Amino acid sequence: ATDVSVTLIGSQEVIYTGNTFTNSDINVNDYQVTLENGQAYKLVAGDLEFGPSQDPTNAGAYKVQLSAQGKENIAKVDSTHYSYNFDNAGTGNFEIQKATPSVEFKANAEKIFDGTSIALGDYKTQPSVTVTAPGNPTITLKAGDYVWIKDGVTYTAAPSNVGSYTIQLSESGKNKILQNSNNTENLDWANAKISGQGSYIITEANATANLSGNSSKTYDGNPVTTTEVNSKDGTVEVTITIPNSSETVTYKLQDGDYTWNTLNGDAPTDAGDYTFKLSPEALTNLQSAIDGKWGKGNVKITDSDLNGEATFTINKADITISGNGSQTGTYTGNPQVVDPGNFPIELTPDGDGPVPTIPAGTLTSSDFIVKDKDGKTVDPTDVGDYTVYLTPAAIQKLEKLNLNYKWPTTEQEVGK
Repeated sequence: ATDVSVTLIGSQEVIYTGNTFTNSDINVNDYQVTLENGQAYKLVAGDLEFGPSQDPTNAGAYKVQLSAQGKENIAKVDSTHYSYNFDNAGTGNFEIQKATPSVEFKANAEKIFDGTSIALGDYKTQPSVTVTAPGNPTITLKAGDYVWIKDGVTYTAAPSNVGSYTIQLSESGKNKILQNSNNTENLDWANAKISGQGSYIITEANATANLSGNSSKTYDGNPVTTTEVNSKDGTVEVTITIPNSSETVTYKLQDGDYTWNTLNGDAPTDAGDYTFKLSPEALTNLQSAIDGKWGKGNVKITDSDLNGEATFTINKADITISGNGSQTGTYTGNPQVVDPGNFPIELTPDGDGPVPTIPAGTLTSSDFIVKDKDGKTVDPTDVGDYTVYLTPAAIQKLEKLNLNYKWPTTEQEVGK
C-alpha cells in the first residue's frame, strides 16, 4: 500500500526561562504519531523540530512538526509493504507558560535601647527582597512597604521601645510585587510566591546613676535630714544616664535612698565634712524615675550601676558669751578677788543649737580679769567701778564643752 497517512499529536508545557528553547528541548515522550496502516512507531530524540520561522523564547504557543529524521525513521516501518504520506501529518503543540517569580523578604536590625528607633543605615540587613525569576528582576522597597509587628500590634513606623519585633511586607509592599510591570508577558507577578520576614530587636539598657554635689547647714544639734541634703542652696543630685543617649534624668534624693559614711551609718549631727552614697534601697525610686522618662521595661538599674558620692558640711555655729554679774567690796588696801559665783556666764548660740551647760567649778578666779575705766587691766584695790572680763584661756575651757560652736577668741565682758 502506498500513501499511508501519518498523524502527529501531542502537547508539551514548559516554563519561561528567558532562553530560547531548541529542538533538543522537545520531549518526544509528550508526542505520538498514528500510522493509518495500524503499524506503531515510538518517537525518538531528534524526530521532532519546531516549525519554521518560530522563536520559542517568550511565553506563548508554538508548533512542533516531524523533522527529516523523524520522517525517515517512520518511512522504515515495514517499508517492504508500505510507503507513507506526510503531507497532512499536522503539528503538535509546545507551550511556554509564564514563570512565577519567588520573592523573599529579609531584614535584620538590633541594638540596645537608647530612646530612638534603629536608623535604616544601622540595619545589619536593610529591608529588601530577593527575586528569583528569569532575567533576575529587582524590586526596590521604600518606607511604607514594610511594617513592624509585635504581640499582634502593627507599627507603621520603626519602634523605639524594647522588644523582639518581626518585620513584614505591608499591603503596599506586597502590591508592589503582585502588580509589578516588569516583563509581565513572561512573568506571572500576580501569583508571585512571597515569603520571608525580618527581625528587629531592641534590648533593655542598663542605666547608671551618679550621685554628686554638696550641701551644708549650720550646726543645730540635730541630725542632717533629707530636706537639708536637698537644700535649694546645695547642688546634691543624682544624674541617671543610659548608653548612646544624651538624654538624662535628674533625681532628688528621698529618705532611705542614701547611706552616710559615718562610723555607725547614721546621719551626722556634729560640725564637720561628711560624705554619703546611694544605697541599694534607692533602686525602687530610681527605677520609677527611669520608667517615667523612658517607659517601663526599656531601662533597668542594679546595685552595680550606683556610682559617686556627695558631700555635706555642718558648719560651726556662732555662740555669744555675755553676763550681767556684779560684785561689791569694801576698801581694805588689798586687791579684791573675783568670785566666779558672782559672775554667771550666759551662752547664747546663734541659731537652734543647744545651750552648753557649764559644770560647777569649771571657772575659777584666775579665769577672769578686771579692767578700770580706762580699759587697763588691774588688780582692783582702790575704790571705784571696774569691769570684769572672761579671759581667752577661760573661753578655751568652755569651748571643750561643745566643739560645734565658733567660740570668741578674745576676752568677753561678763559684769562689773
